[in-house]
Amino acid sequence: MDTVSLSHLSTETLLLICGHFCLHCQGEYDDDWDAAPLRKRQIRSEQQHDAKSWYSMDRDALFSLTLVSRRFRDIAQPFLYHEFVLGYGDSWRSESYSWHRRLTSFLRTTARRPELASLVKTVYIHPHMLTSIDVDEARDVILEAAEARGIDLQDSWTRRIPILHYLESSYPAQLRKDFLTYFLRGLGEAPLDVKERLEKALYKRRCEARNWLATELVVMLISQLPNLDHLANESGYVFGGLHLPQSAVDQLITSLPLKRLDSGGDYVQFLRLAPGLTTLNLNGAGLVDPGTPLPNLETVHITEARIYEYNLMLFLSSCTRGLQTFAYEAGFYAPFEYSAEDDPDGTLTPPPVERHCSAFAMVHHLRTHKTLRSIHLDLSEQIDKFYGPMPVLSFSDFGSLENLFLNSMLLYDRYRPEFENNPDSEVLIRLIPDSIVSLTIKYNQYRSFKGNDHAERLKNGLLGLAEVNRRQPARFPRLRRVTSDLRIETEALRSIFKEVGVEFDSQVWSLNQVKRYLNKLTDFDL
Repeated sequence: MDTVSLSHLSTETLLLICGHFCLHCQGEYDDDWDAAPLRKRQIRSEQQHDAKSWYSMDRDALFSLTLVSRRFRDIAQPFLYHEFVLGYGDSWRSESYSWHRRLTSFLRTTARRPELASLVKTVYIHPHMLTSIDVDEARDVILEAAEARGIDLQDSWTRRIPILHYLESSYPAQLRKDFLTYFLRGLGEAPLDVKERLEKALYKRRCEARNWLATELVVMLISQLPNLDHLANESGYVFGGLHLPQSAVDQLITSLPLKRLDSGGDYVQFLRLAPGLTTLNLNGAGLVDPGTPLPNLETVHITEARIYEYNLMLFLSSCTRGLQTFAYEAGFYAPFEYSAEDDPDGTLTPPPVERHCSAFAMVHHLRTHKTLRSIHLDLSEQIDKFYGPMPVLSFSDFGSLENLFLNSMLLYDRYRPEFENNPDSEVLIRLIPDSIVSLTIKYNQYRSFKGNDHAERLKNGLLGLAEVNRRQPARFPRLRRVTSDLRIETEALRSIFKEVGVEFDSQVWSLNQVKRYLNKLTDFDL
C-alpha cells in the first residue's frame, strides 16, 4: 500500500489532523451531554493509575509536530494553546504524570507571547497543579509576567494591604500582610521572625501562604488571556474551590469574556466580571446572591450542594434573560444535632436550622422563568425533606417545558394531604404541560412504606399517563419518551407506551453520573 509523507499533505489536511488532538477543536466542551433523557456516554477508556495520561499523549503528539519543521510548528502550535486543561476528566489519575512547573511554564510563555495568549479559549485549574508549584520559580515568573505588561507588582501588592477583602485578611491576617510586603522583594529583607514564619508557610506543601501564591499566579494568568471563554476550577482538600484574592482581581482584571464557568467553590467574583456568561456549572457549591445582573445566563447545573430559598430567589431574579435549563441534584448534608447534654445549664441557644429549599418552593420561583425548556430536580439526598405536608407539584403552566426529571418521592409521599383529590393514576397527567417531550421519574425505593406501596402507586401513575395518551392523543401531542427505573412490570409498561407511540426506558442516570465537568475530589484523591 502506498504511503504519504506528512510533509506532502496540504495545510488544510494537517489542520484537520491537529484538531483531533485538541479537545477544544473536538467540541468536548460544547457537547450536548445533558440532552434528555440523560445517558452515560463512554467516550474513552477509564484512566489507569499506572498508565500514561491519555490527555498528555495527545499533547505530546502536537508538541512533537512543532519540532519537525517550521511549517509544522506554525500549523500545530496554535492547537497547543487553544486550551490549558492539564488533568482534565480522569487523566489526572495517572501516577506517571508530572505536575511540576506546569502552571508557571504556561504563565511565562503566555506573558512572553501575547499572540499565543490570545489563542487560549479554555482553562481548567486542578488542585494538583496548584500544590506542585516551585515557590522561588513562581516569584520570578509572576514578576516577569507583570513586567511584560508594564505593572509594578511590588508597588501593587503594597497598595493592596490596606484594602484587603475580609476573606483575604482572615486568620492569619498578619501573615497575609507580611506575605504581600516581603515575598516579591525577597524574604531576606523581612525581620527574622517574619522571615521564619513566611518560610514555614511557603515551603510546606499545604500551608496557607503557598495557597495564596498559587491563587496570585492564577489571577495573573487569567488577566492576560483576552479570549478566555471557558474557565473551570476543581475543588479539593487544599482548594475547596478557587477563591481568587479580591484585591488582586480588582487591580488586574476589569472584565472577563467568559461564556461558561465550572466551579467547585466560590464563584461570585467571576459572575461580577463576566456579564456574557451563558452557562454556570456548580459542583459542591450552592446558589448565592450574585450581586449583579446575569443578562445572558441560560443554563445552570448544580450537583452535590444545598440550595436555600432566599438565595434561589435572588439568583433567579438576577437572570434577566430567562433561563432555558435548570438542573439541581441535592447533596447529602447531616444537620446539626443539639441535645440537652450539650447544654447542661440550659444557657445555650441552639443554632437556627436552615433547610434545603423545598421542591414546591423551587417550582414556585422557577415559574418566573417562562423560557425554561428543561428542569431537573433530584432531591434524593435531601436529608431534611419531609417536614410538614407537601403540596401537589405541577408544571402544567410551564408553557415552554420540554424535558422534566423528578423523584418519585416528590409525587407519591405519605405526608401530602391531597391524595383523595389527586388519584395516583392522575398524578403524572396533572404534573406535566402539553409541551412535554421527555419525562423522567427516578424511583426512590427507600421511600416505600407499609401501607404506602410506592412502587405500585408510581406504576399506576405511569399506566394512567399511557391511558390518557391512548384516549386523548392531543393532550400531550409532543410526548416521545418516558423513563423510570421502576423495577416492576417493565416490559409491560414498555409495550403499553409503545402502543401509543411513546418510547419507555427503565435506565435512569443522574446528573452526577453523566456530567462532563467537575468531580469534587476527596482527601484520598489528593
